[in-house]
Amino acid sequence: MADPTNHGFVYRLNRDHVLVAAVEVAMRARATVLERLASAVEALVPAPTHVAVFGSFARGDGTPHSDIDVLVLLEPGHRLDDAAWVEQMRHLGEQVLSWTGNRAEMLVLESEAFSLSIRTGEPIIAALLEESIQLQGLPLEELVRRQAAHTPPDEPRPSSE
Repeated sequence: MADPTNHGFVYRLNRDHVLVAAVEVAMRARATVLERLASAVEALVPAPTHVAVFGSFARGDGTPHSDIDVLVLLEPGHRLDDAAWVEQMRHLGEQVLSWTGNRAEMLVLESEAFSLSIRTGEPIIAALLEESIQLQGLPLEELVRRQAAHTPPDEPRPSSE
């Protein structure tokens, strides 16, 4: 329902409308995707150190054509080209596409690559800290703090801006 005001209209949900249940489901779509993703990543073997969504989906400003960015951090020594792991990532991407109609973009990093990104001050780290939504594992802030604490003295530390 729309009520006129001095600056336009104020909209209220008419709970008597026959389509109110559909509207409520649509309003929960983002939360439902996050719940499904969190459930799906629990099945990954080996279990990642951290999984989060980031980018436009996390910020809530995506379009119908935006991808859904998923960060997956792994322990040292994990082979990203392992056939079973590649299949799990492919399947997760298919699930995201099936649930949303949007393609998943997986950013899978082994801990050494993640550590290097922190040490070199890659802009993606600041963006992840600012906007990511954790789905599984240790908090990203904790992982960044741990990696930064292990930076050798002769290597530059990322700025804390």
